[in-house]
Amino acid sequence: MVDKSPDKILYELEHFGIPTRNGSLVEAHRLVEGGQLLQEQVDDACARYQSKIEAENVRKYGTPDPTEKQKLDYALNLFAKGKETLRGIDTPRDFVEMSDGKYTSGEELHTSGLGGCIATLLYFEGEGTKEGILTHYPPLEIDENISKLRELQEQNFGREYQKQRGVVLVERPTEASQLLETGIRAVFPGVTLETVVYDQNRIGKGSLNPSRSEWRTEQHGSNSF
Repeated sequence: MVDKSPDKILYELEHFGIPTRNGSLVEAHRLVEGGQLLQEQVDDACARYQSKIEAENVRKYGTPDPTEKQKLDYALNLFAKGKETLRGIDTPRDFVEMSDGKYTSGEELHTSGLGGCIATLLYFEGEGTKEGILTHYPPLEIDENISKLRELQEQNFGREYQKQRGVVLVERPTEASQLLETGIRAVFPGVTLETVVYDQNRIGKGSLNPSRSEWRTEQHGSNSF
């Protein structure tokens, strides 16, 4: 080990964590035995380091002594926030990713890679307005899908519509897809729904274009609402 000055060792004990800290403690013990440091100085530096760690723990976890579960929950929350940030950066405004949904006041929306998922394409036509919603969710995320539809309805709808149509794209009709349709009708009581079965090897990109009153996939071509 390279010899270090007492001031350098005290600085490392106050500011550095493992692995530097382990070597610094060994060196501090040598300096104490050699009379170049007092044990009280070492203890004070270690106490200041511990105080900083506890303060950081309180900031992150709300407690100076977090459990492993609290640390894991914090890490998962950071991961989720990071994923959401990247989604906002990387995802085009008109693209709907899996486990998400978007509203449009007329502009076209797209999604792809259904692979067994359910896509919901809803169209609303009123006085001088054509609007739509597109969601893309795994077949078992029915509650999440309905929650997103309700959220978009509450945020964007409040007008009278003369025409309300919807298409539910499924790989195959199931009890889950039927529950979804029941949920859609509960959120949008006036909507008329059609179930359309797709082949995941042929479906390709799906799109909703309210301004043209149509939806399309590579498998089904263009269709009017």
